[in-house]
Amino acid sequence: MNAGYGTQVRARRSAAWRCPPLEDGRKDPHDPPPRSRWTERELESWQAAGEHLRALGLPPLYPASVWRDVRRGRCSSCGDKLNHHRSAA
Repeated sequence: MNAGYGTQVRARRSAAWRCPPLEDGRKDPHDPPPRSRWTERELESWQAAGEHLRALGLPPLYPASVWRDVRRGRCSSCGDKLNHHRSAA
């Protein structure tokens, strides 16, 4: 019998947490590697994707490091407001 998608995801997550962590601390190799600094272009892309999802009535889901910078509206590479590199050109 074919289990539902949610059941499969929960089973995979449960199995991943039983495995020893990878070198970078992740338990699941399909999870993106942790990043603490994002380029302005990447943050703008995350921000645009989030606005698009909100317009469709869906909640955006950001990685924690992106969420922090998008909420602050700050570029993680230099600390200035997002879009500042583009407006200076």
